[in-house]
Amino acid sequence: GHSKDVISLEFFKEDRLLASGSEDKNVVIWDMASQEAITTLSEHTDYVNALAYLRLSDRLISGSDDKTVKLWKLSRYRFPASLSGHMSSIRSLSLSHDNKRLISASKEGTIIVWDVENRVEVCRLEGSSNTITAVALVADHRYALAASSEGQ
Repeated sequence: GHSKDVISLEFFKEDRLLASGSEDKNVVIWDMASQEAITTLSEHTDYVNALAYLRLSDRLISGSDDKTVKLWKLSRYRFPASLSGHMSSIRSLSLSHDNKRLISASKEGTIIVWDVENRVEVCRLEGSSNTITAVALVADHRYALAASSEGQ
């Protein structure tokens, strides 16, 4: 398990598995039937604040206070890619319905839209002077919604 507080959760594999992100800088994968930890993913260097599951390619995505987004290949429990571009802690992640776009939002008020397959930044949205606490991408990719600590 974890040695510090759990901050984020994500069910996947038809709710048979659970990922938990923690202040201990780790992501733990849990088997829900046995309620036992399967493995610990430990490549982040700071708190793991956000998790998302990319079902089409069987990858878990994690966002951290270390300013990175990591894409973990679940078949081998390793990460093949790290996405960098934020200047502060990543607070929220959201995937498009077709799993082609990922949004990451950070403490400095920046949202980055990523092309998941090519692992490149598609666009950067700036405008909030406060921490963005949650993001969502509308199905047609035309709109990104954000909640912030400004109460909006």
